[in-house]
Amino acid sequence: MSYFRLILRNLFYYKFYSLLILTALSLGFLSQSVLLVFKDGISKHLDKNAKRLLGADLNISARRGITEEERNKIQNIFDSKEIKVSDKSETVELYSMVSLPNKVKQPIKLSLIIGVQNSYPLYGKVQMSDTNKNEIRFSDLQANEVIVSKDLFEQLQIKVGESLNFGGKDFKVRGVVQDDSTVSWRGFSLAPYLYVKIDALKGTPLLQFGSTYWTGLNYLFEEPTISTEVFATAFHESFFNDPSIKVKKPKESSQQLGRVFGYIGDYLGLLALLCIFLSLIGANYLFQNFLNLILKQVALIKSYGLSGIKIYAFLVSHLIVLGVASSLLCIGLSWGIFPFINSQFNLEGLNILQEVNLNYVFLLTLSSSLLLPILFTLPVLKNYLKFEIYDLFNFEHLASRISVGGKSLNYLPFIIIFYFLCVFNANSIKVGTIFFCTFFASFLLLYFFFLALLKFAENKITNSNKIYLDQYPFLMMGLKNLFTYKNSTILSILSLSLGALIIFLVYQIEVSLLTEVNPEVKNKPSLFLFDIQEEQIDQYKKIIQKNNQEIQYLDPMIRGRITHLNDEVFQVEKEDKAFKTREEQSAERFRNRAVNLTYSTKLKTSEKIVSGEFIHEEFIDDGERLAAVSLERRYARRIGAGIDDILTFDILGVEIKAQVTSIRSINWSSFHPNFFIVFQPNVINLAPKTYLSTVANLEQKDLTEIQLNIQNKMPNVSMISVNELIKKLTKNLQMMALAIKSLAWMCFICSLFVLLSILLNSLETRKYTLGLLRVYGLSRGKLIYMIWIEFLILLSLALVSAYALSTVVAQLLGYFLFDSVVTAVFLDTLGIMFLILVISQLIIITGTVFSKIFSIPKGGLGDLLID
Repeated sequence: MSYFRLILRNLFYYKFYSLLILTALSLGFLSQSVLLVFKDGISKHLDKNAKRLLGADLNISARRGITEEERNKIQNIFDSKEIKVSDKSETVELYSMVSLPNKVKQPIKLSLIIGVQNSYPLYGKVQMSDTNKNEIRFSDLQANEVIVSKDLFEQLQIKVGESLNFGGKDFKVRGVVQDDSTVSWRGFSLAPYLYVKIDALKGTPLLQFGSTYWTGLNYLFEEPTISTEVFATAFHESFFNDPSIKVKKPKESSQQLGRVFGYIGDYLGLLALLCIFLSLIGANYLFQNFLNLILKQVALIKSYGLSGIKIYAFLVSHLIVLGVASSLLCIGLSWGIFPFINSQFNLEGLNILQEVNLNYVFLLTLSSSLLLPILFTLPVLKNYLKFEIYDLFNFEHLASRISVGGKSLNYLPFIIIFYFLCVFNANSIKVGTIFFCTFFASFLLLYFFFLALLKFAENKITNSNKIYLDQYPFLMMGLKNLFTYKNSTILSILSLSLGALIIFLVYQIEVSLLTEVNPEVKNKPSLFLFDIQEEQIDQYKKIIQKNNQEIQYLDPMIRGRITHLNDEVFQVEKEDKAFKTREEQSAERFRNRAVNLTYSTKLKTSEKIVSGEFIHEEFIDDGERLAAVSLERRYARRIGAGIDDILTFDILGVEIKAQVTSIRSINWSSFHPNFFIVFQPNVINLAPKTYLSTVANLEQKDLTEIQLNIQNKMPNVSMISVNELIKKLTKNLQMMALAIKSLAWMCFICSLFVLLSILLNSLETRKYTLGLLRVYGLSRGKLIYMIWIEFLILLSLALVSAYALSTVVAQLLGYFLFDSVVTAVFLDTLGIMFLILVISQLIIITGTVFSKIFSIPKGGLGDLLID
């Protein structure tokens, strides 16, 4: 108990260092606790509302119609497993153009058409009402009526009772959706939606061979928990080799939406680790200075005969107390931040603070705030255990022997733990490893660069003519202070450089991504069309030519699936691991779905061969060679295929083998009709197909006219205005960028705090020198000016090096993570550099102005000598 009192007394007695260390740890781990609350709250809410999101106990879906034979097969599984179905419903979803036939200007809009039955949804609720606020049910809906979402109602400026046209038929608007548990949490959607009776939808030309639509069979079980698992197992065994039809459980429905927030959380988690690392740099530096102040106590404890382990425990206990206090402070602060986060993400119906498991968040925050600081300060603590009692009492001798950070090998436990945290936070071995390697490579590069620069400058100035000291006294004194206190100088530059690096990096990547999707970029299509039937090609060309426009691309699309890879069955993954990386999740989704195929002799401007050779000639079947096929780079990696591998395809029951001859990279932001798989022509040409097409460089007048002509003459064709789509994408990118930039600035705040801590500690350490300068006649203003010059040099070095390094890192991340080149945006970041410089200088000037160490001692030089 006496040791505990001694620890508390030390922390209260040295309030300056205790508060600085506590603040440093709290700033770093605040970002982590906020993310933990965010992720846990979202996860709990999705799990609790999983059935409402899915609308059923079980959903069986296909990106096509489900045949009668498949329905019978499903029913046989129910019968064989004695699963009782209490209710069921069917849905059909597709995208189509919707227009107002009675309007003069005829507004036209892409919409998601949802065909439903009376019992939809089996769970949850779709609340609908007419103009008189009378509640409507799907059983009240007539065959020629629709219910529209609020967004569609407002965008078309339609009234209840007016007509909408889609699929060549008119439908009367019966009412508006007021609340929808199955749609409000679907995440990003291409278009607003409307409901129609499924039989009425099947009576339109929208559903025909080759049309893009989704069919869903929804089931309600008498024993939902047991029946769902039993059926899912039996289903996978029966449909194992058919990835085009799949079963979805409620939890998987919540996971689908969870991925949207998951990717945001992954990258935010990496930035949180950077915040923690920067805070640990400051805490480590401050803790070392704090330990120097309690050396006498360490000497006394060792003189009593205590072992090194007990002395180590005594020193670590100070960190433990501060770690627990910082954890409590982090939880409290994160609790107050979440109303703001709720409003920023527009999470309707979600109160994260009610969902989150506070014990879970506190336990993880407490564990990390105790473990990481101890591991990071381990080399420093070891320095205090290896000295004899004589050394501990000989403080001047001891100070000269204590190294800054200890041996590099002592940091190995921290580095290993940090790496696993990177992988865990990123949910990706690839992304986590790239972040870890990039971060530590940047850290080491900056460290050795600044160390070499300081030594070089020190040699130059030391050996230079003393005339420079007379001409630029404050500049030279500031530089010499940087050399004299190398430890604090390098830590300051490193923390500022890393903080600024992440800000520059985020801004460069954001600007580049937004530039990539910029609709004004040359060759960017204005209109994207799909579901064009083969017999409609001539009519489509006439419509485009009538408006004096040209078709940019017109590509066939054929549905198929891969059955074998190198004569091995291309199977759906069955293993259900507790933790899956993003790469494993992505590879599983790619294996679990059918593929769109095309054929071509030419590469698009958005495509580039990265390995192999693209075959430009048509295939000639001589009985010796296989047809050539080209794969997109990431798709090939996810399915495990490479050059010369043989893929077997099933296209409407016809088996076709092809050999991979090339791997392509694709610029997906081009919005061209890009495909993962491209066949050599004259192989699958005769298969039933639909067409995708794009038209570029359309003025708004021509765009509207072409849309109306196609809607009137080819009602089954769906069109996407690329400009509108880009606006949606840009809005989502900016929302994610806001979250990432907020945490990036949090990193910089941590680095500023490290700077402030080092500044205050440096002034405290140099109080004798500064006091002597005051006694010798230097004014307070000149001393502050000298400190300002010193840190201005430090800041300038940090910002210039951070920008240069961020440009290199941005290029590497763009290549490895985004498959694109990140454009250097110096002018965009110049304002940020200036803002950072101003903020940093204000903090430095404020810290020095309010410091009391510039005062002349009452007794002059005598007081300094006595002190």
